[in-house]
Amino acid sequence: MPTALITGISGFIGKHLQRQLTSQGWQVYGFDIRPGMDNVFVGDLTDHAALSRAIAESKPEVVFHLAGAIKSNDADVYYKSNLFGTLNLFDAVMQSDIRPAMVVASSSAVYGLTSGSKPITERSPFHPVTDYAVSKAAQETAADAILMSSLYGMGEMDLQGFKDKCREAGLADVLLYIGGVLGVQRHDFKEDEATFRTLGFDRVYPPEADLNQAIADLKADLKVRGT
Repeated sequence: MPTALITGISGFIGKHLQRQLTSQGWQVYGFDIRPGMDNVFVGDLTDHAALSRAIAESKPEVVFHLAGAIKSNDADVYYKSNLFGTLNLFDAVMQSDIRPAMVVASSSAVYGLTSGSKPITERSPFHPVTDYAVSKAAQETAADAILMSSLYGMGEMDLQGFKDKCREAGLADVLLYIGGVLGVQRHDFKEDEATFRTLGFDRVYPPEADLNQAIADLKADLKVRGT
């Protein structure tokens, strides 16, 4: 009997996936923050020990990773759950002796707002415009770099400690870029640049920055690192 572990099994997709797999003869386990379901390990994605226990005891052939934050007034929640929580799950698997297939659910939000009649495909470029979308894009790519756009001038407040969270997740060397409206009030860009450098960002761009320049910088930085 094939075995699956579904994170976020109590959610809309998780419930339907569980029902479908069970009908096809699968043994299904879950990992969820909500208690009260059979064969479900209760825990949070930030809890490495709970994830390790779920992997070790369920011994899944496939992990369907559906858990994550969808709505929050705190931008930090998205990154803790969707990005760092996913990395936590991957690390728990890598530290085990089990090598399941990993299916990670992303979101169309990674493509941003679209116009025209052409449908979005998986080859469409990412253009995330919300913290939720950025966290899902980063989750999907396991990136060597994270590029952020500050739309509302709240980046300095929202990103306090972000570099530290990257280190905690094993991403101490990830490149961090940010650009856009970096302050609520008009600031001297040099002041904003210094502020975000202090927060751990490698490159900081003003609102009028040329995207092509940011891409060129990224290619150069990655080349220096040999990635």
